[in-house]
Amino acid sequence: MQIKKYNHKDVTLRVHYDRRRMIHYIRYSLPSVKLDNKKYKQRRFRKDESLKFIFKEGFNYTHNLGKKGEAMFKLNPLQKSQNKKYIKRLNEILGERQTDITRGEYEIPSKSITHCFFDYLERHRNNPVKQYSYQTKCGYNSLEKHLKDFHQLNTLPFELFDMNWVQKFHGYLVSEAPNMKHISGGRLSGITILKRIKDFKYIVGRAVIDKVIPYHPFGQYEIYEKGKTPKSRFGDWLEPSELKLLAENPLPYKSTYDMFMFMSTACMAYAEAYNLTWGQISDYEKHSSIKYTRKKTDVPRTLEISLQAREYLGERGISDVRVFDITANVDDINKRLQMWAKMCGINKHLTTHAGKRTFAYCFYLKTKDIFALQQILGHNDLKSTQRYVAAFQIDTKTAIQQLTVSGGLF
Repeated sequence: MQIKKYNHKDVTLRVHYDRRRMIHYIRYSLPSVKLDNKKYKQRRFRKDESLKFIFKEGFNYTHNLGKKGEAMFKLNPLQKSQNKKYIKRLNEILGERQTDITRGEYEIPSKSITHCFFDYLERHRNNPVKQYSYQTKCGYNSLEKHLKDFHQLNTLPFELFDMNWVQKFHGYLVSEAPNMKHISGGRLSGITILKRIKDFKYIVGRAVIDKVIPYHPFGQYEIYEKGKTPKSRFGDWLEPSELKLLAENPLPYKSTYDMFMFMSTACMAYAEAYNLTWGQISDYEKHSSIKYTRKKTDVPRTLEISLQAREYLGERGISDVRVFDITANVDDINKRLQMWAKMCGINKHLTTHAGKRTFAYCFYLKTKDIFALQQILGHNDLKSTQRYVAAFQIDTKTAIQQLTVSGGLF
């Protein structure tokens, strides 16, 4: 028994079988359209509809055909009977969908008019109800410029978009798109690329909500590769090379960037860094010192910081003004740090406390002085500092090899 194929005006209903999921789908197709580059693009009327619910109705189906339509094995009488009932039910569903289209329950797009993404972007960007900020509009302007440079045309139909097209555009942003500010070697930074792709994905999603297009053509596109975060008792910290990589690829959120880099080079916890004021800082020729009260123990202490850490504080301000003008929402800061790490290719779960752990690791790696580290961290008990060092998983094999090369202990 054959599966029927329906045609109504410009819509063609076909059924195809997914071998991996072992279920049928209805595909709603539209005639191909000719693009500006004289190539033809296949279009879909709606997203493929899964027919998995047929099995819940009590029907069974055994697929025995290969890729070329040949029978891979012989069906027994029971399987033939089940397949016959299943196909009959499948054709009934096709007839129901055809009736819905005939009654006009689904809007059929015109094949003579294709919606242009740039036109929709212009309406979306200047929507008086949304009232987007100047910074957001600049991001949309940048996206439009890169899309026009990539597509080389002033019209960009939505029908062109699919996962393949977006992957090529993403590759263009990474390898070819110019940086108008002439920084980062004339190429876009990872953060900028992430923001442009996110804006692109969001605007196409808005077009679906506004019923400009029937479904999102690349809604499942992953902007960056997700990886497993390494587990450790105290969370994650950065290697010196990773910290240098972050310093060379700053966040667009300057206050977040300065604050994290300061915590990583000065060994100050987030709670104290957030409330730090200029009146607590004293500058000297070769170092600076900060007098503050630890929130955890409520004990006043003095922290000596290097000139490298002092650079991230910026120019001195009024004594009672906070140094870092940053949001108090820790979750927002953590999301920014994690996005920053991902875009720099660092597979670690960064949080506000990672700065202090990073300093402890880098300092011990360079000096091997656990007693000095104890004083800087503000630990009363050396065991607390030893727990930090134990979590770093220092390579003892390399240390012994270096000791051997140097001639031993004496």
